[in-house]
Amino acid sequence: MGRPLEYLSSSERRECIKYLDEIGFFQLKGSVETLAKAVNKSRYTLYADLREVRKG
Repeated sequence: MGRPLEYLSSSERRECIKYLDEIGFFQLKGSVETLAKAVNKSRYTLYADLREVRKG
């Protein structure tokens, strides 16, 4: 993404989540928790972003 994940805007974060979802990242056990730590957000925020991305 060109900079540390914790500094991404919400739209950039969703773009990152969309990419990770496309390559199957979220099929891995513990992936949401790992990403939540990397972006310094709660897992609830990431699940909401993931739902938004998958909704289209």
